[in-house]
Amino acid sequence: IYKIAISEDEYFLIENRYNQVEPGVDIDSLRRKHKKYYPQSGDSVLGHWFDSVTNNEEKFISDGLIEINSDTQVITGFDHYDYGLPGSGILIWHIKEPAINKYFEGINNDDKNRHVQIEEADGSLDIGFESYAFFTSDDPTTGTSWDMWFKDNEAYEFGNPGYDEVIFDNWSSPNSRTTGGAESFISITIQSEPSDAMYIKVQFNEEIDIHNLEVEPVQYLGNAYNAEDNTATVFYEKDGVVYSHTSDSTITQLNMNYTEGNLIYTYHHQDQFEYLPADTCIHPLCLNNQDEILPLGYIYSSNDSITVREALSLGDLDGDGLDEIITIEEGDIIARNSNQTLVNGFPLKGDFTGIPLIANILSLQDSIPEIICREGDDIVILSNRGERIRQLSSFASKQPLALVPFWNGKMALIDGSRLFLFDLDLDHSYWLNPNSRPSGFPLSTGVHEPNNSHKIRTKAYNYPNPITEGSTTFRFFVPSPEVTEVKVDIYNAAGYLV
Repeated sequence: IYKIAISEDEYFLIENRYNQVEPGVDIDSLRRKHKKYYPQSGDSVLGHWFDSVTNNEEKFISDGLIEINSDTQVITGFDHYDYGLPGSGILIWHIKEPAINKYFEGINNDDKNRHVQIEEADGSLDIGFESYAFFTSDDPTTGTSWDMWFKDNEAYEFGNPGYDEVIFDNWSSPNSRTTGGAESFISITIQSEPSDAMYIKVQFNEEIDIHNLEVEPVQYLGNAYNAEDNTATVFYEKDGVVYSHTSDSTITQLNMNYTEGNLIYTYHHQDQFEYLPADTCIHPLCLNNQDEILPLGYIYSSNDSITVREALSLGDLDGDGLDEIITIEEGDIIARNSNQTLVNGFPLKGDFTGIPLIANILSLQDSIPEIICREGDDIVILSNRGERIRQLSSFASKQPLALVPFWNGKMALIDGSRLFLFDLDLDHSYWLNPNSRPSGFPLSTGVHEPNNSHKIRTKAYNYPNPITEGSTTFRFFVPSPEVTEVKVDIYNAAGYLV
């Protein structure tokens, strides 16, 4: 069995199951041959499984393929138990390791949240469910030959009309995503017809560029980047030893002991660093100030930095030159303008954790940043309007997220031992680490200039609506403090200007 990990606690198990007694002959073909034992059943009913076996002495009894007790006539053994399967080919098992207490509760009791399941090649979720599949007259709820993966599987081709080959990937039916729907970046191409030896091609990272710091999982400790020579460094721990890994693939063992809960903070680029508790800031302003340094951002004026006590991260989501305030409250993502009004699309319900990052990594041409955060075992990328854009599988769900610029000209998103590489846009990237900067100084970075390149039409609404007691209030937002005139047009239900 071949194991392919797709997240911290999920993996695929790939195996070849071959049920043919000899080439071209399996139990089902024998059942069709032995219809003569059931003339009353008609042509649509196959012969009984056990009769098909015991009545074919040459292939089973004489050749020693089956053991039958001579006194009781009970079948006591087969040389190959795959004879009982409905077909031959590759089986893809999807395993999600349960929590410890689940082993005592039963790992597959909830049919909507199974920890062990077959990725059925025909694209139908039949096994264990009521089914309306029409590919075969056999009962598909216990599995059919179409659930096996093999070249020219007709049922797969029916469910995946745009595919020229039998491929299990992010977009096929079924797909290679995690049980939570996150992209695993795994693609498996089936290259053989059913046989006792089959060939498959496994590809990784087809849809995103991924760099691996190490083969095994590591504990992320910190990062640094040097804008002068466009290099980056990631610090991590493995087997109690601390290493630095630079973007030119240089790995150095550092002369320092690993202490759980501490991070490496850098200053003066990556030339100097300190290994300090995770809530430490080594920025000079932090070191010289006895009070807590709260997140700093451009809130009321594009020229002044304002400290915000409740913020987790700050960033200019709407391009008005001012930062929005991002928090996580009871698992929900909240984005507020500086006047405490909610940004359109928020709050976003979910189970979000950690510190949200704010950077433009997906669509550089629009200059609009995304919000990157953790939700459960996955990494979720949200639009500035709270839309879920991408969901990535994670191998380090308990570690903080961080973005490192200048990793071979890219922006690197750190996930344990993996770096997801995206396009680089520092002008519209505002919060790259839990404390924004590698030094731990919590200041919103990026360019803060109002976007006045086009006439801005802003949405408005009124309350109460319907109007009560003869009056209503219209509420709207202006893009920046420099706006001195606002025009509000009111129309009646017929479309005439009032």
